[in-house]
Amino acid sequence: MALSNDEIEKRISDSYEVPNNVLLASPKPLVTVRTSTFQQGPYIKDCIEGVLKQKTDFAFEFIIGEDFSTDGTREIVLDYAKRYPDIIRVLTADYNVGAKANGRRCGRATRGNYMAICEGDDHWIDPLKLQKQIDFLRENPDCSLVFTGAEIRKANGETNTIRYPGLGKIDVNQYVQKSYYMATCSLLFLNSIYSDAPTEDWMKRSFAGDFVLRYRALTQGKIGYIDSVTSVVNKGV
Repeated sequence: MALSNDEIEKRISDSYEVPNNVLLASPKPLVTVRTSTFQQGPYIKDCIEGVLKQKTDFAFEFIIGEDFSTDGTREIVLDYAKRYPDIIRVLTADYNVGAKANGRRCGRATRGNYMAICEGDDHWIDPLKLQKQIDFLRENPDCSLVFTGAEIRKANGETNTIRYPGLGKIDVNQYVQKSYYMATCSLLFLNSIYSDAPTEDWMKRSFAGDFVLRYRALTQGKIGYIDSVTSVVNKGV
């Protein structure tokens, strides 16, 4: 049964942020990296390490929404937060709040002008992912979102790399004429795509949140592409 908005808000109000030094260390981060995680013990270390290994000429913060996992995920996240208090912000509660409340509380906490998402069962393999994408958007102010190639790994061991050599930018006409696979963990986009949304329910009402995200990006500019495999998507795990 779907949770009411009031119940989601109650669960958010029951949440808290684990003490950290991020607001002092990075008063104005350019990028917020967001991870929502629940019961992803076998994958969460790779996810966190991929973010921490990013080499940038700008400040970024790393928000992790940990939803009271019982498989070791919670302990791993809290251990990393203790070791990297200047970068990692953990949002959690003393019970499982559910995916909607977890995502919403993370969204409200973001401070960066740009946002990147890497869910707990995916990870980044290019330490220059964020830098490449910020450089691209700086050089292409007509774009509001940029994505990269990605490697898809299935539970049965099969792998598939998705790239679009020669693709530079996509406008709304190209977007509706051809289907492009844009791995969520490969995206970086203007935070205003989220923060300027007329209501927080806009994604809830859609059949696919990523589709709406790309649509909103196209209302603010073009979508850019970097032909480099920066991310890994784990399917069926």
